[in-house]
Parts: sequence; structure tokens; C-alpha cells
Amino acid sequence: MRLALASRPWCYSLRRTRRDAQTPTAKAEALFEQGKALMASGRVPEACTAFESSQRIDPAVTTLLNIADCREKNGQLATAWGVFVDVERQTRGSANLAPLHDVAVKRSAALEPRLSKLTIAVASQLDRIEITRNDAPVERDTWSFALPIDGGRYQIVAQVPGFVAWRSTVDVAREGATVVVHVPELVAVAPPPPRSKMPAILTGIGALVLGGAALGFERSARSVYSDAEAEADNERQTSRWDSANRQRHIAQGFGIAALATSGVAVILYLRSTRTPPAHTAMVPVLARELTGVAWTGAW
Repeated sequence: MRLALASRPWCYSLRRTRRDAQTPTAKAEALFEQGKALMASGRVPEACTAFESSQRIDPAVTTLLNIADCREKNGQLATAWGVFVDVERQTRGSANLAPLHDVAVKRSAALEPRLSKLTIAVASQLDRIEITRNDAPVERDTWSFALPIDGGRYQIVAQVPGFVAWRSTVDVAREGATVVVHVPELVAVAPPPPRSKMPAILTGIGALVLGGAALGFERSARSVYSDAEAEADNERQTSRWDSANRQRHIAQGFGIAALATSGVAVILYLRSTRTPPAHTAMVPVLARELTGVAWTGAW
């Protein structure tokens, strides 16, 4: 049996032999002894950690009593009360552990009126809503109940996909406080604004301009070609044919650019009819060395 309470004169001791030094029980006992020494030197938080490490390795009700005593001295009244209640339940009905049971009953009863309590009242009726307290989930069954809590600062967060998360920070006194946090109805996330059709319109106008230019150069090429056929001078005729061919090539380039730009305009228009993702950006860019209109952006 380990010590019932490290700070009590009636506590028990446990002897260990060297051959047991590497067993889980021996490691737990060593941590327990370190916890006692830390408590004696006033290093309460470190002592609590040592006791809890000992309990994880080799659980014992006497270690639980020391954890509860340590947490009370560290100002964590709700945690201490919960551990005392746990000891009370584990020792209930056992004649051998009756002294430990009596200690747990008296200590938990003395702590109970000093406890601070926090109530999280949730107004939202959303099925998927999640509540966290300092990033730890708050069970749905505990909502709207005043539950014991250690003093400190807590951030309460309510969230559900598709709704704006709600946050609130509360400070709870170490003892005797009653704090109620009201979680309101959550607000649905507003849908992003629809895409503008202006880029598609401007691109379509560009396609018409390019198509008009292609048609103009094609008509000019035909006119020059007709003049070339009527020209009697061979050199002038050849020059006119060359000019007509150049204009026809330019017309073809403008025609191809018009078709490509028309395709871009159609794509932009179709995308403008769908709801865009957040942070959409579109910037018009006119390329200097290309015939046409180019658009860049995030869709």
C-alpha cells in the first residue's frame, strides 16, 4: 500500500528491494516518492505530475488520494473534488479501505461548497453543432448543466460546417463562482457574390472587333487582287498580288484570333453563371505581341 496522503502523519510506507527496481510497480513507487519529496519542498505542480505518472504506471487508490490532495493545494478545486469522489466510489463497501473511504468523503464534502461552476447554455438547434472548451470537446449531454470547473480562463467555441463559428472567452474564479455562457443561434455563412459578366462581354466585344478587322483586310485583299488582274504592267501586277497576299494573311490571323477570343468569351460567360469560390480574382491583360485579348485570374 502506498501513502494515503503524503502530508498526513498517519500515512503508510512501502519498502522496495533492489531486484524490483525495473518493474512497473517499482517505477510507480519511485515516482510516488518523488512526488512526496516535491510536495515537501513546496513544488506542488511538479508533485502532482509525479503522482499522476505513478498512477498511470500502477494504479492505486492511495495514489489517487495524494493526487486529489495535491490538486487541491494547487488551487484546482474541481479536479481535486472529482478525484476524491472517485476514491470514495472505489473504496465504498470495503472494510479494509474504510479509513481511506472516510477521508475521501470528508474531503469531497468540504470542497463541494467551494467549487466554481460553469454552465454552457446552447440555443442553437443545429444537429451537427460542436462545442469546445479550450479546444476540448464538450459533451452534448452536459449542455445547460452547471458543472464544477477549475478556476482559469476558458474559450468557448461553437461551430458547424456552413455557419459562422461563435467564440467567447470567460474568466472563472478559483472558487465559489457561478458562470453561465449563452451560445446563440449560429449565423449561416453568406454565399459569395455571383461572378460578373463584364469580362465575358468585353471579351466578346474584342472578338467582334477582331472579326471586323479580319473582314476588312479580306475585302481589301480581294480589291487589290482584282486590280492586279487588270494591271498590264508585270512589275506592278506582281507588286499588287504580293500586297493582296499579305492582306489576306493578316485577315486570316485576325480571323483565327477572333475565333479564339470568341471561345474565351463563351467560357467566361458560362463560368459567370456559376457560384464562384471565395477570393475569386480576374485581371484583364492585353498582350502586346499577340493579336487578341487575354484574361488571367483565379476561378
